[in-house]
Amino acid sequence: MNNTSVLELAPTVTSTTPLPAINLVPGEVAVQRALRRMQVGLVLAVLAAVATVGGLDVLLAGSQQAANRDLTVGQQRSARLQAEAAGYASVTATYREVDTARNTLRTALGQEVRFSRFLAELSATVPASIQIENMTITQGAASPGAVTPSGTVAAGPAAPASPGGTAGTASPAGPAGTPTAAASALGTLTVTGKAGSHDDVAAWLDAIGKQRGVRDAYFSTSSRPDGGAGYVTFTSTAVLTSQLLSGRYAGDDGGLP
Repeated sequence: MNNTSVLELAPTVTSTTPLPAINLVPGEVAVQRALRRMQVGLVLAVLAAVATVGGLDVLLAGSQQAANRDLTVGQQRSARLQAEAAGYASVTATYREVDTARNTLRTALGQEVRFSRFLAELSATVPASIQIENMTITQGAASPGAVTPSGTVAAGPAAPASPGGTAGTASPAGPAGTPTAAASALGTLTVTGKAGSHDDVAAWLDAIGKQRGVRDAYFSTSSRPDGGAGYVTFTSTAVLTSQLLSGRYAGDDGGLP
């Protein structure tokens, strides 16, 4: 039996307690090192400030150049627009001339009456028994007489018939209808002509009184020249109103396109 020796190793204990440090550097050297580090930091700070200022200068220079370019472009565009505007200087004068022409047309033709249309409409309403011999249109407002209380044509009574059965002269009638404001009257229409009877004259007054732009139609005379059974001569008068105005030149454009 062999005798075996067993070597037991004791555990190694490591101490965590810091060992005291011994500073062998002289105090003057430490101060110099700290001063040197401070100097280096100041130099780096100055360099950083210089770099920042330089960068800002570069940015400002670039912005100023861009602003100068924009200013140059704006000045060139302004000059071009002014040159173009100078070419349209006559347009304002042209517009003034057009406005003057429109005002002139409104003044001169604002009261235009298209009598060709009026006469065409009137001819379509003339009774077959009426023969118009003369027609006179007088400009200017007129009040042709009184209006009857009923506002209708007041044909006067005929004179007593002669022994031969002929009719006498009818008395004048008042104007038909109640007149509107005098400002709406443009003038008067006077018609002389012949009719088969006094009733035909009344029919004529009724027809013309219904005509557009005509009011206050009445007759001043209605008689038989020979006092017998022949035709009746009459004279009628009516007021022409503003309804006859064409209105072609009354708008803001004065009738111009």
